[in-house]
Amino acid sequence: MEGTAKYRFRKESIRCAVMTIVCYLLVHGYRFMNKAFAGDALLMVYQNDAAWQIALGRFVQPVLIMMRGSLESPLLIGLLTAFWLGAGAYLLADIFKIEKNVTMIFLALILSANDAITASNASFLPWTDFYGLAFFTAVLGVWMLQDAKWWRIVLAVLSFMFSMGVYQAYICVAIGVSCIVFIFFLSKGMDVKKILKNVTVYAGSFLAAAGIYYGIWKIFQKVFNIWTADTYNGLSGVGDYSDTSVGSLILLTYKNVADYFINPPVFTTMVFRQQNLSRLWLVCLRGCNLLIFILFIAGFIMLISKYKPKALNNICMLFIAAAFPFCINVVCFISKGMEHQLMTYAFGLCYLLVLLVYEDISEGIRWRKVLKICLLTLVGIVLWSKVVFASQVYLKRDLQDAQAQSMLTRIVYEIEKTDGYEAGVTPVAFCGTFENTSYTQPVDAMKDIVMWGMYGKTSMTYGGTEYAYLQLILNVNMNLTRIDDQDERVKAMPCYPSEGSVAPVDGVIVVKLSE
Repeated sequence: MEGTAKYRFRKESIRCAVMTIVCYLLVHGYRFMNKAFAGDALLMVYQNDAAWQIALGRFVQPVLIMMRGSLESPLLIGLLTAFWLGAGAYLLADIFKIEKNVTMIFLALILSANDAITASNASFLPWTDFYGLAFFTAVLGVWMLQDAKWWRIVLAVLSFMFSMGVYQAYICVAIGVSCIVFIFFLSKGMDVKKILKNVTVYAGSFLAAAGIYYGIWKIFQKVFNIWTADTYNGLSGVGDYSDTSVGSLILLTYKNVADYFINPPVFTTMVFRQQNLSRLWLVCLRGCNLLIFILFIAGFIMLISKYKPKALNNICMLFIAAAFPFCINVVCFISKGMEHQLMTYAFGLCYLLVLLVYEDISEGIRWRKVLKICLLTLVGIVLWSKVVFASQVYLKRDLQDAQAQSMLTRIVYEIEKTDGYEAGVTPVAFCGTFENTSYTQPVDAMKDIVMWGMYGKTSMTYGGTEYAYLQLILNVNMNLTRIDDQDERVKAMPCYPSEGSVAPVDGVIVVKLSE
């Protein structure tokens, strides 16, 4: 953690950025070499959701689409995401004076093999590069605040505002990185009064950014006549805690962070003598995370013993460490408990914090070096699991895409051979969903590979996505419409692929997928 010459340090930061880009492409490269669109990504092959994103408070996204293009291009999105994460890694290496190659590699993997990114790539690909940019601008704001010159503070505020305008959850990254900065300031004996002054600057920057963000969002809404989304991920209820127990919400914010480490996603491995060995991996990962937590406590104590800061510094350090899980998940508190996997990117900072502690304390003392090796091994096991899991997620998506193409190709054939059908003229309606049909079943070997937005059996995860597949992927000239699924004639039809599951009803060819 000690500083080095500016040129040497800058060179090492570039090395960290390059490592992150390489790691990202290695972990997620499979995803960018195939289309495998599913869920929201299937609807947004042509990304035309500007009004909706503004309604959600993400007013920067339409501007980004104008610059990046509205077609969901996997390779371009992957390269842009890798670049933004690499740029963020450069700034983190600069902030924390990271010098050792092993720490750089682990930082690169922490930033790349993150469950939030895997979930985004799997089901929300059009927005993945935006999340990478939100991460970069969040870290950029903290980097700017390392020097208290007024123009850097202004740029920090604008960076935080921009990050929230892209995707609000990544402000947790900025808050988490700030907490780590103050922990090390306090450990090295910086005067508490000076730190409080810095805290005021940081907190003021976050509040100013939030105020500017809110003001610009309202301007966008006014100019373009956009509503405020009141869906589960909307902002209509933010700030109103009249019907919410604040204490319960604080506990939930901590609980969700704990659940992230207690119940991590586990990749599929073999079944031996009727025992699913993936369960052993789950136990292993839980054990690794528990030991990492214990090592953090031990390392925290050794950090204090190394620098011997004043008692007040120690108290402040303990307070920040205790508040750290809440800070990296403050979006859960703000949204009154609404949280999903795309909002958890900042949780990976827990691994970064403990690695930085041991990089600081392990110099010159053999048994501390042994503890650091143990820590690297434990974190390495966790990250390896995330790398393998990501590859399996993308394989599952790829196979689901092939399945969707096969099923819909056969259904189109059934439609086209129906008497009286005229392509592009005869109305066609689907009733039910592929998720509820008995025609498809989860593949046992892959049923436990689940991410946010990936809970179904197919890539067509909800009604309407089959229409998008026909129009955007198969490019079938078909006059798609809707029909009342409570119509007695529709209810009497059998489900596909039974005889009579594709039949005309009042001039509309109905495809009944499920009840």
